[in-house]
Amino acid sequence: MGAMMNLSEEFTVYTNQNLTLSCQPRDSPKKLVYWYKSPRNYKGREVHLYTGPNFTITKATMNDTAFYSCSGAEWGFWA
Repeated sequence: MGAMMNLSEEFTVYTNQNLTLSCQPRDSPKKLVYWYKSPRNYKGREVHLYTGPNFTITKATMNDTAFYSCSGAEWGFWA
């Protein structure tokens, strides 16, 4: 697995607001950026959400409360 970058900032977003997160992996420049979500009640399982340098949460709900991270890769191969 590539070097994972944890967002070190905490954001407060209210219901129905939008939030865009940006990622530049440590091993930049990478061709692909993968976004992951780990729920607050993390039980060892992350969910792949999106591929791209920016990830937008549209019309936030309580289900969006989580830890988000990103990872860079070279065209489908983990760096």
